[in-house]
Amino acid sequence: MTNRCFSFALIAGLTVGIAGAQTPVWHQSPVNGHWYSATDSMSWPDAEALAVSWGGHLATVRSQAENDWIATTFMAPAPPAAIWLGYSDEAVEGDWVWSSGEPTTFTNWHPGEPNNLLDEDFCHMDLAPHLGDWNDHDGPWIGLAELVSDDCDSDGIPDLYEMALEPNLDLNGNGVIDACECLVSAYCQSAPNSVGPGATIGAIGQPSIALDHFTLTASGCPATQFGIFFHGPGQQNVPFGDGILCATGPFGRLPMIATDPNGAAAHALDLTPFLPGETRNVQFWYRDPDAGLTGFNLTHGLQVTICE
Repeated sequence: MTNRCFSFALIAGLTVGIAGAQTPVWHQSPVNGHWYSATDSMSWPDAEALAVSWGGHLATVRSQAENDWIATTFMAPAPPAAIWLGYSDEAVEGDWVWSSGEPTTFTNWHPGEPNNLLDEDFCHMDLAPHLGDWNDHDGPWIGLAELVSDDCDSDGIPDLYEMALEPNLDLNGNGVIDACECLVSAYCQSAPNSVGPGATIGAIGQPSIALDHFTLTASGCPATQFGIFFHGPGQQNVPFGDGILCATGPFGRLPMIATDPNGAAAHALDLTPFLPGETRNVQFWYRDPDAGLTGFNLTHGLQVTICE
C-alpha cells in the first residue's frame, strides 16, 4: 500500500483517561460473541503485545460477517484511518498468519494488496475511505484487540480482561472469576460413631446468592439426636470430641435441629449475608451419647464457595 500520513480519528472503543492512560471500551460482537476494543495508536507489535496483556490478541477475521461488523462498529468519520488486525507476514514474507494461531479462512484485501511496498509486514483494515478493505502497512495505527471470553458477572467487561488487570479475581487459577463460581467440595474426614463408620455432610442446590436455594444435609448420624450446622472462614484438622474439627472460627451457627429416625438432618443456608466469591467451610456437630466417649462427634467438612 502507498505510505500515507497518519491522522488521529475518533474510533469507537477507545477513551483516554487521566494522564493519557487508556481505558478500553468493550463491544461484544453479535456475530461470534467475542469482545473487541481499540488500543491507542502504536506499532503492530506493540498493539499485539497490549492485546495479549489484556487476555487476547489483535483481531482475527473469519468471515465476511465478522469483517462487516468490525468495519461498521469501529469506522472513523474521516480518512485516513485504519485499525490493526492480527494478520502478519513478518516471520516469512508472503506467508500471512493470524497472531491468534487460527487458520486463515477469510481475507478481504483491497485490489492490488498486499503489495509489500517499503517491506510492509502487517495488515490493517481501512475504516475510511475504503471501509472494510485490508492493506499491508507498517503503521502506526490503532489496534483492535479481540478477547474470546465470558462476562459471567454481566458488567459489560470480558472476564479475561478483568482477571488480567486484577489476578486476585481468580485466586484458584482456573480461568473463572471466583465470584462467579458456585463450588461445593468435601475435605477433611469424619470419625466413626455409634452407628457406623462416620457421618457425612452434603448439599442440595447451588450456593448462588441470586437463587438463594441452598440446603445443607447430614446423614449417617445417630437417630433423633440434636445437632448444629456451623461454618467458618478457614480450615483445620484437629481432634474435637469424638471426631475432627475441620473449620476455623469465628463460627456462624444455624439453629439447632434433631436428626430424623434415619439419622439424617437438613437445613437451608441463607446466602444473602455473604459476598460473591466468599468461601465458608461447613460441618455438622451432633450428639452421640451411645459412643461412650465425649458424647458428641462431627461430619467431615464441606467447602462452599458462594457465587452471585
